[in-house]
Amino acid sequence: MIFVSSSLGIIGRELVFLLVEQGMSVRAMVPNAGAARHMKGWLEEHLDDPSLAEKAEFAFATFEDKESITHAMNGIDSAILILPSIMDEGEDPVALQRHFFDAAQKSGVKRMVNLSGSAANSSIQTTVGGMLAAGETLLQDTGMEYTHLRFPLFMLMQNVRVYADMIRTTNQLLLPLGARQVAMIDARDIAEVAAVALTQSGHAGKTYMLTGPNAINGNDVADALTQTRGVPTEYIPVLPDVARQILEGMQVPAFLIDDALALYADGESLDTANVTDAVQQITGKAPRTIAQFTEDYEWAWGVPEGQLNGWNE
Repeated sequence: MIFVSSSLGIIGRELVFLLVEQGMSVRAMVPNAGAARHMKGWLEEHLDDPSLAEKAEFAFATFEDKESITHAMNGIDSAILILPSIMDEGEDPVALQRHFFDAAQKSGVKRMVNLSGSAANSSIQTTVGGMLAAGETLLQDTGMEYTHLRFPLFMLMQNVRVYADMIRTTNQLLLPLGARQVAMIDARDIAEVAAVALTQSGHAGKTYMLTGPNAINGNDVADALTQTRGVPTEYIPVLPDVARQILEGMQVPAFLIDDALALYADGESLDTANVTDAVQQITGKAPRTIAQFTEDYEWAWGVPEGQLNGWNE
C-alpha cells in the first residue's frame, strides 16, 4: 500500500487520483472525517470508474502529531512526503520532516519519495531552501530507499490560478518576474512522476529536477490566457514592493513572500530557465505546456470561484 501525505494539496490530490486510477491501494493522509468525505466524493466524480475510489482509504493524521503519523503509516510499503505549503506560526519544518521519516522507519516503510524543490540546491539563501536541503539530508541518512523530486518553487502552473480573479476582472496578470524566463511545470506532471517513483524500480538514490517543456515568461502566460479566454490579457511586470502588497493581500505568509521574491528577483543567480527532460524520461510523456494548462482550466478564468483556494477546482 502507498501512503500519500498532504493528500488535499494540489499535487497530493492529483497523485491519489492517478494511483487509484491505476488500481493501486492508497492510504491518503487527511486531517479529519469531513476532508475524507470530500476527497472520496471528488474521486468518485472524476474517475472514469467511480468504484475505483474504494481503492483509497483515509488516515486521520497531522504532521505535528508524530504518533498519528506513525499509526497512519502502519503496513505501508511506499510513501511520499509532501510538506504543507503553509504551516502554523512557530512550527519547525525541519523537525516535522525528521518526525515523518522517523515514523516511516518505525512503521517499516521501505521506499520514500520526497517532494523537494530547486531551492534545495540554490546558492540563494531562503527559508524554504534551507528546509528542503535539510530534509533531503535527513532522508538520505535514514537508510530508506529514497527519491528526491525537485521542481521550480513557486512556479507551478497552477499558481497562476491564484490570480484568476484579477485576470477575470482586469484582464491583467501582475507578476514580479520582469522579463525572466521560468520552466514552469504543471502539478499533474509532478504527480505522474511521483506515481512512477512510488511504484516502479530504478529510481532509488536519484534526485530529479522536473520542469515544463520550455522556459516561458510573463508574456507567454498572458498570451496563453488570451487564446483560451478569447479576451486580450496583458502581462504587467511589477516591482517587488508591489508584488509584496499583492501577496500580503492574499494572506501569503511573510517568509514565503520573502523567499519567492528572493528566488525570482531580476539579477539573481538561480537558473529558473533551465529545462530538463526528466518528466519525459520517467513517464514516457512530454510535460504539459502552458497552453494545455490554460485550456484544461478554461472555466476557472471566467467565474468568481476560479481562484485557487483549498478545494476549489
